Amino acid sequence: MAKQRLVRRAPSGDVLRLEWEGAAPGSEVVGVRFAGGNYGRGFQIHPLGAHDAAVERFVQGARTSRLVVGRHEVKVSVAPDDSSTTATLIGRHHELMTVFTGPAPATGRIVDIFGVLDIDDAPQGMRVTPARSTLLSVLNEHLVVFAEDFVSMDMPGPAHAHRVVPRHRGNRTRRGNEVWKSTFPGRGRGRGRARDFAYIVGGRSGVAEVVASDVDATTDAAVLAMVDSLDVAWSPGS
Repeated sequence: MAKQRLVRRAPSGDVLRLEWEGAAPGSEVVGVRFAGGNYGRGFQIHPLGAHDAAVERFVQGARTSRLVVGRHEVKVSVAPDDSSTTATLIGRHHELMTVFTGPAPATGRIVDIFGVLDIDDAPQGMRVTPARSTLLSVLNEHLVVFAEDFVSMDMPGPAHAHRVVPRHRGNRTRRGNEVWKSTFPGRGRGRGRARDFAYIVGGRSGVAEVVASDVDATTDAAVLAMVDSLDVAWSPGS
């Protein structure tokens, strides 16, 4: 199987280097959540064009307006029934999206939410950090990569990887990592296929959860080859 390599920068600035054997990367999304005091808000980082595509697919007939926050444009799309509002900051290479439920928030609130974020957008990823004066911290961050055969790899940031690693010892992979498997909810039915399990692959430098999102789009051999060859390595960034 073909060897794949991917380098991405997380919102914290840490750099992820990912290697595996199997289908090429098809799509990806990054999630980050900030919290502090009574405040908590989650964001997703997508490639350019994500806001328009999401609104067209999921919120047809939305009312869209534009704001300027610092040096960035922010698109705000409100559902026709006011049930949700999608606000997205447009960078040079990526888009930073958040969703509000219920009636649209005041314009000032949207400006304040994006205005306290220090953003540096590069081809390998968007760094997003709250201003120090906010006292906000990163509650969690993770990167999800979908291969072209719809096998997903979900990598929590290095500060949060311990939350998904089991306490007991796992089996060894060819790359020298540990692997644990568990039955994926709603699958299996006694067939015991490799595609019916979720896998945690962990080493000294990172952890990933591997799941066949569409069991009909891949094979057991492909899933096992990815798990056996997967290597996740985080390094400090700027």
